Amino acid sequence: EQSVQDVIAKTSGEEQIREQWKMRAVELPASGELIPAGYIQVTWRPLTGTLRKILAYRVYLDEMLCEEIDAGEEEMFSCEVYTTKTASHQVKIEAVLEGDYIVTSDIRTFFVSKKGVGIPNEAKVISQDMGASWYYNWSSKPDLRVKSDLTFVPMIWSGYPEGINWLGNPENRKYRTVLGYNEPDRSDQANMTPAVAAANQTYFSSSGLRIGSPAVSTFPTGSGWFKEYAEQVNMDEIDFIAFHCYPGWTDGKAEAFLKDLDRVYETYHKPIWITELAIARWDGDFLWFNGKDEGYNQKVREFMQNLIKGLEEREYVERYAWQQFDLYDWAGGSSCLYDQYTGILTTLGSLYRSCGNPEGYVLPKLDGTASEQEVVDIPVQDPKIPEKEPVPIENPYGDVREDDWFYSEVMTAYKQGLMTGTGPKLFSPCETLSRAQFALILTAFRRVKK
Repeated sequence: EQSVQDVIAKTSGEEQIREQWKMRAVELPASGELIPAGYIQVTWRPLTGTLRKILAYRVYLDEMLCEEIDAGEEEMFSCEVYTTKTASHQVKIEAVLEGDYIVTSDIRTFFVSKKGVGIPNEAKVISQDMGASWYYNWSSKPDLRVKSDLTFVPMIWSGYPEGINWLGNPENRKYRTVLGYNEPDRSDQANMTPAVAAANQTYFSSSGLRIGSPAVSTFPTGSGWFKEYAEQVNMDEIDFIAFHCYPGWTDGKAEAFLKDLDRVYETYHKPIWITELAIARWDGDFLWFNGKDEGYNQKVREFMQNLIKGLEEREYVERYAWQQFDLYDWAGGSSCLYDQYTGILTTLGSLYRSCGNPEGYVLPKLDGTASEQEVVDIPVQDPKIPEKEPVPIENPYGDVREDDWFYSEVMTAYKQGLMTGTGPKLFSPCETLSRAQFALILTAFRRVKK
């Protein structure tokens, strides 16, 4: 059995182990990281080297218990927490030790945003300073021009075999989320019948990814295509509803848009992503939003500001992305965020950059490089954990007395399984060891050391 001095020495070292774990426990999210709204992965290191057994880990988001996981032999632990609130958030891990003692990790602060961007392939220069937390590019492959810390969400644009093969590749589960078909209700886009899209759902469902619905070109509640699709597919296999919308005017449209959005949620009761959103009018008789009339440009800015406010207020809205138009597009130049040839933000782009940001988050610099923002973890003071007292050992030997000078050493050897004695109730402390006995002790010692 360990001596009292050994226990005290190990407890002192254990306190250091606990303090080191508290500082290093949380791996993800990174401190100060901007993360897309929805499900957020939390990863942490196990607490090891303690006298008391670790029973479980508890995961808290903003002081609310989200998950309790039994402790095991994993090198890293992971779970998901959920929020759609654009704000700074805090996560912490509690290690639950036997005896109901708690060791709490330092509190990790990170930021959450709903705002994203769609990045067109034809853009010669990509503006990376929008303060967005995610992007997509109508493809299953990330854009190599985009900075790596911006979360990429792949899309299966249509029912081509390449998309089906992509869904079947386990390596793509690293993306965790996938967007469905792009405007299958339009002949100039994915151009797919509801029956075909519903039949292909099995490929999405077996992918192991979080699945977005096919993104129709208008509100799903007003789309005959989507209604027919929803009747043929198991909607329980759809994790969120995605759609596009291009209002052709601005007066009162933000309020009307939000009412239609509420109807979509009331119909399907699923989180919503608006992955293409802008003011545009393809009616050649009314070139209101071609970007040349500052009065109409101002109306677009007012629409954006009012709409984003409403999107941020709705918990069921997980994400949105304003659609980038070319600065000289005859139908939607007023909705342009940045010049695709120079990367310079328009007035509307500057407004989008300033909207939908969590309080306390410092936007990246205009060249897209990270800002100088220091976010530090917050230490938590736990109640002191008392030393774990040695478990008393009953002496099994009749020839070893408590006042013998070797008593504690014999008890330790017995407790650790190094020596069991020479016979019933005999240890024979004064006899000479045989070579065979010594070999057994060395073998036992090697086993215990491992």
